[in-house]
Amino acid sequence: MAPEWARANRPLVLIITGITIVVTIVFKASVDAQGGAYATGVLVLMSSAALAVAITAWRQSHRWPVFVAITIVFAYTTITNVFERPEGIKIASLFILTIIAMSLVSRALRSTELRVHGIMPDDLAMSFIESITPTGEGVRIIANRPGTGDEAEYAAKLREASQTHHLSEHDPVLFSRDPSRRRVELQ
Repeated sequence: MAPEWARANRPLVLIITGITIVVTIVFKASVDAQGGAYATGVLVLMSSAALAVAITAWRQSHRWPVFVAITIVFAYTTITNVFERPEGIKIASLFILTIIAMSLVSRALRSTELRVHGIMPDDLAMSFIESITPTGEGVRIIANRPGTGDEAEYAAKLREASQTHHLSEHDPVLFSRDPSRRRVELQ
């Protein structure tokens, strides 16, 4: 379900690098200001972990008062740190807002993608489909823009499709070599 660009590491690295540059400029590369952000992040992480352990201990009725007390101490320390050094929450907010904005942009771009609800195979394609699945079970048609057209290329495409779409080795598969001619070839 993820958009194609999310598989690439480069866009994510560029976004995080951009945020880091903005944070460095906004806080004038102050180690003290960024130290507050680090402390806030660590305290929030530890408070979340303490809460998770307290909930687990409470469900198991196993020394849960001790873990709830530890959670309260971490929560108090986190809140105190946020009020004493608010730059940490500012940096965290910048990251959160950027991630939300990127998610909205990604979702908007994905909403324009073409969705296919069905196909009408021609006679040649139908003969391939009937030859591979005489029982009438579903056939996976994999679009392939051929490069060399050799067996290794199709094997690599089949591996990629199997991993992406969780196909088993027993699923009937056909490759579409030239989508513009609507021709389906058995491979």
